[in-house]
Amino acid sequence: MPVAPSPVAQSPADPLPLARELIAAASVSRDSNAAAAAVCEAALAAAGFAVERTVYRDARGVEKVNLLARLGPAPVPGAGERPDRPGFVWLGHTDVVPAAEWTGPGTGGRPGAPFEPTVTDDRLYGRGACDMKGPVAAAIAAAARLHADSQRPGGAPLTAPLWIGLTADEEIGFEGAKELVARSAAYLELRAANPPGIIGEPTSLTAVHAHKGSHLLTAIARGVAAHSSTAAGVNANLRLIPFLADLLPLIRRTETDPALQNPAFDPPGLSWNLTLSDGETVLNVTPERATATIYSRPVPGVDDGPLVAEFLALAAKHGLETIDDRHAGPFHTDPDAAFPTAVCELLGQSAPRTVCYGTDGGVFASPAVPGQSGGGLTNLLVLGPGSIAQAHTVAEFISLDQLRRGCDLYETLFRRYCVG
Repeated sequence: MPVAPSPVAQSPADPLPLARELIAAASVSRDSNAAAAAVCEAALAAAGFAVERTVYRDARGVEKVNLLARLGPAPVPGAGERPDRPGFVWLGHTDVVPAAEWTGPGTGGRPGAPFEPTVTDDRLYGRGACDMKGPVAAAIAAAARLHADSQRPGGAPLTAPLWIGLTADEEIGFEGAKELVARSAAYLELRAANPPGIIGEPTSLTAVHAHKGSHLLTAIARGVAAHSSTAAGVNANLRLIPFLADLLPLIRRTETDPALQNPAFDPPGLSWNLTLSDGETVLNVTPERATATIYSRPVPGVDDGPLVAEFLALAAKHGLETIDDRHAGPFHTDPDAAFPTAVCELLGQSAPRTVCYGTDGGVFASPAVPGQSGGGLTNLLVLGPGSIAQAHTVAEFISLDQLRRGCDLYETLFRRYCVG
């Protein structure tokens, strides 16, 4: 159902030019996102935001940039803020997945390229068009409309703060969100306000109140490399086999045990996906290292702790090393709370839905424990233009209709919670 924009929606601020500029600023997660962040920082500053820019280096020493920007009044006690109007937050990321293969259209008879944005057939093509540089552009353009209106004589100023947060490394373990939560001074202010807000991942403009998390469990077998024609080697793959035989019933239990499933999701379980690797050892070398990795998607309302403990105990039983890497827990907002109900009414959606993929929401909504970092944002939905079916594809696109309707929707929400 089309979103009804506010009376001043569809104003001149168009998200398309910024979306094109962002796609052209390549920011594959393995590389720096600094160029894309700089484009966003300039656009946010032009829209009147005060921008905090924080930099960290990933495990390979590559520079990554997070932005947290605020427009409107500061939520400081005694500064005239209204406790019943904590403001609004929009959250997204600037990194994208790789694009080694690309089949999207080009212009002028030339083949397409992933970081050369192309508009054809009412679609914007390019890596990140859908996930999620198009949504980022829609949010910034929507905020620019509010700022432009507030600067006109008789325009409506913001009476509550509007935050826009943009992270790095969402595609590889939500590392940027973790850094923002742990190290950003501006995030402390945001967490204290705990406003309603949106994670702008592509949902075809439907509201999502819950999704699964992300957890990697790895068992490592060690062997001894040698020429395979000799008996000097110890094959690491063979050391994995007894462990895998014991692991199989555990995997099957995740598929059948009702205690490990939530029927609000499809599929309802943890989706334990097993991958095996010996580093593609050549055939005439005995493999010296082999891994068995479970990619688990933790489900809201399911305690997977005992299952994880069983995995680790089985690995120890077979003399294997382990890595337990929980990227983020599951995300859940009460679907009957005031904010999801209001958004669904705006969308003409009977109730918010669930999805099985993950977002930074698992970090931002994590409990804020005293003395420890935690996201502490308890009133979020996932809601953005574009279809998740287009994300990460070899011809990724976002329809111009979704892009512009998303911008109109964001403007409507920003005005509802931050103006008047």
